[in-house]
Parts: sequence; structure tokens; C-alpha cells
Amino acid sequence: MRRMAYIVLLSAAIARPSAAAPVLQSVDFVLDSFRRGHFADLDTTLDGLAREDAHLNSGRRATDVVLERLGYMLVVDETLVPQLDGWRKASKRRPWAELAKAAYEVDLAWHVRGGEYADRVDPKAWPLFYSHLKSAEAALARALVIAPAAREPRAARVKLALFGQLGEAELVSRFKEAVRVDPVSPEAHDAMLLALSPKWLGDKDTRMLLTFAQDESRKNPADPYLALLVVEAHQDVVGSDPLKQVKYYRKPEVWSEVSGAMGKFLGAYPDSFYGHNLLARLALEGGQREILRRELAWIGDAAPNLAVWGVAGEFDHAKQWAALPPSGRHASPPPASAGP
Repeated sequence: MRRMAYIVLLSAAIARPSAAAPVLQSVDFVLDSFRRGHFADLDTTLDGLAREDAHLNSGRRATDVVLERLGYMLVVDETLVPQLDGWRKASKRRPWAELAKAAYEVDLAWHVRGGEYADRVDPKAWPLFYSHLKSAEAALARALVIAPAAREPRAARVKLALFGQLGEAELVSRFKEAVRVDPVSPEAHDAMLLALSPKWLGDKDTRMLLTFAQDESRKNPADPYLALLVVEAHQDVVGSDPLKQVKYYRKPEVWSEVSGAMGKFLGAYPDSFYGHNLLARLALEGGQREILRRELAWIGDAAPNLAVWGVAGEFDHAKQWAALPPSGRHASPPPASAGP
């Protein structure tokens, strides 16, 4: 069952052909090389992806996605763990095997802890959780010894500071070090956005979270992923209440910012299935029928991205509202739960 979950995850990521197909092929080649024990091919391909600064059309760096998938793959299929050990022994001069080890240890930590809130976690799980995080830290330290200028271990250390509860000062210090080397690091910025959410280090006033995203995007206005970060911060601010979402995204200043940010992101990644689904969802909530129609036409008959829509019924609701005339009582979209 766990192997099947991985296959579903991977197939969903590559379901739609796009301009990023060569990068996806490289990602698949890395995963296949790992299974086959072709460690020189692994290192060479990852070196190339890093050198070219290759991104998927989600905006994330290909190397980060590879490492994340390797970590998950090792947790769901423990028979592959000896392959990781063999890679680490065979590759002493490249950081990738140690980075994969770190990703694996982080996934193991969350596997033993579970996804519950901290007060619901089995007390016996905590020592194992922190032990795996400590092993991940050690692997990242080894990666930095091998490749002192590498950006990937620095970015990964930001989230480890959060998960390991190393304190706000350490978290900020690691973030500053990560962006010193890589000012637009998707992984480091994602980690800080998570840290500023109320369930981690942030407070109930989520404006601090939005301010962080806006400030980072202003520092690097040409970067599409930091533009997407602003949109995700708005999503965190408004929360999941459908009535609040409709009211929030219809504010002119909010719609101007999120639509501009989505335009920047899709301008860089025009084939992003996630991006077009996200803009469609925002257009529904913002009452932007023509934009919704355009995005639904792009999505076509493909299955919706449920990471965006939550449930297929919400996507069906969007299609129903888009098909209505633009006047009358349906001029503004009711939440899916509110009825016709």
C-alpha cells in the first residue's frame, strides 16, 4: 500500500506534458539510477540539475524535489535502504548521498511521530523523532564539509531548526545563511513561512506572515516563486472558511496583489498545472468569472489538482458558476457549501 501511494504521488506530478518535461525526465532518471545502484549516474545528473539551476513548473528546484522524493521513497520501501548505504560509500566527494540521507531521516522522524498535534503524540515517539532529526543534522553537516558552497544543505537546515525546536534565534540565523548563498531559495522561504504560521512560531495575527512574504518578494521582484509565496501567505491569512475567502479575495487591493503575483508565476511557468488550478480557485473566490473561464479552458478535461481544490466537488462548483450568466443573483460565487 505504501509503495502504491508513492506511485500515485509521482504520477500526479508528471500527469501533464509541459516545457518542464526534460527536467522531469532527469528526475525520473535519478530515481531509476538510485534503484539500479548506478551511483555515478546519480551524482552526474544531480550535478547537472544544480549547475543549470533547473526548476520544475511548480517553481521548486529539481534537486530539492529529487531529494524529497528519495527520502519518501526510502520510508515507504525499506528494501531500498541498502542502496542509500551503498551510495554513501561510493560517493565521498559529492554531497548528494548525504543530502538524501538527511531527507530520509526527516521523513523517518515524522513517520514515527505521526501528524498529530504535539499534545496528542505518543510520549514514546518523541525520543525517536529527535534522534532521527539529529541524524539528519549530522548528514547535512557532512554534506557541507564535502561541498562548502552548496545551497541545498543550508536550506534544509532551516526547516530542521523549526522541527527540532532549536529556537527562533537559530532559525533566523540559518535562514539568513541560506539566503546569503541563495537569495531566492524556495526551500528556505517555505520553511520560514511555515515557521511564521500560528501552529508553529507565529501568533494569531497572521499579518506578520504576509509581511514576510511581501518583503522577500520585493527584495527579488523578478523571482516567480517568491511571488507565489505572497499568494500562499494570503491563503494562510484568510484561512479555510469559504465565506471569509469570498469576502477577502473580493477586496480590490487583495485581488490586485494575488492576481499580479499569479501572473508573474505563470509568466515564468506557463505550463504549471498547479498554477492554473490555483488561479482558477482564486478567481472563483474573487468573483472573477472571465479569468475562471479562461483557466478552466486551460485545465480542460484533466482531473483537478486536489492540493488546490481540496475535493473534486469544489472544482465542479467552479465549473457550474463559470457557466452561469454574469448578471443576477449568481453574479457573486457562493461557497460550495452554501448551495445554489
